[in-house]
Amino acid sequence: MTLKTLRLSAGTGKVLSLLDIRSDALPTTGYIMAGDTCMNSCAFCAQSSSLGGAGGNDLSRISWPPYPYEVVMEALKGAGSKGLKRLCVQCLMDPPLLSELPRLVRDLKEASNLPLSLSISPLSSEFLKKLKEAGADRVGIALDAASSDTFERVKGKGVGNPQSFDTVMEGLLRAVKVFGPGNVSTHIIVGLGETDSQVLEVLKWSGDNGIIVSLFALTKVRGGPDLGPPPPIGRYRALQAVRHLVMELGIVDGISTDGSGKLVSIPDIAAIDRADWKRAFETRGCPDCNRPYYNERPGGTIYNHPLPLREEQATIALMEVAKYVNGS
Repeated sequence: MTLKTLRLSAGTGKVLSLLDIRSDALPTTGYIMAGDTCMNSCAFCAQSSSLGGAGGNDLSRISWPPYPYEVVMEALKGAGSKGLKRLCVQCLMDPPLLSELPRLVRDLKEASNLPLSLSISPLSSEFLKKLKEAGADRVGIALDAASSDTFERVKGKGVGNPQSFDTVMEGLLRAVKVFGPGNVSTHIIVGLGETDSQVLEVLKWSGDNGIIVSLFALTKVRGGPDLGPPPPIGRYRALQAVRHLVMELGIVDGISTDGSGKLVSIPDIAAIDRADWKRAFETRGCPDCNRPYYNERPGGTIYNHPLPLREEQATIALMEVAKYVNGS
């Protein structure tokens, strides 16, 4: 396989002057999708093989138009002066892509001179080392589900995929040994049927092992199975607050759940972290990742804020946390 095209998120295309769209929040990371088709059939993904191409150039709510390989490399020259601070390559489960990845990383680094993250499936230690030597400084390996049972149903054998919850966790630990603590990430999609306590356990395990966790909200996939509605905003805000406590502050004491796994008590993040607590409700992930409107429509409910919160937004977010945790 020789890569002939790369797909860019619509916002990235806008920043690089390849696409003319309107947006009130532009990405600070350049998002690139590599691979022709994905072999996985994850129930929540627009690139799922089970859709037979119905997902087109979409991923979550974002359109990713294709561009010739050389056009992308040329557009990335001087990307830092255009507002991008990092590149992130979303790698489809397309086996021929693997042999191309080291070259792709080198080409992207040479063109942009920016730090580079890779979103990949679990790989061997030897191949991870090749990617690091090529210039990748971070990798992400998505759990997506917060429990083994949920994983099985939406991403594992239940949908015909070979991976399991345990094999992804093992892949994350291998990646930490190669890239180091703090340079490996995963993410959880909230709304797949998990409990709050299961999300909390993933956060604790990840924190103990030097893995960064990002949260996403379940997003309806056009043509995909009905997995239910997006999570209530109060629940999502509460889990964002818990993520901030565990990931950013190393605090687990005072976080408790009831017999059904629902959060019933968390410390006050605004009182503990007076300087940066508002960041709990911003997009979190690799440095300089803001993923504008990945989960939401402009003007709708904003799950992950791509810009710093205004005072009134922050106040409402804290009220939503308290309302959910107190069960009112």
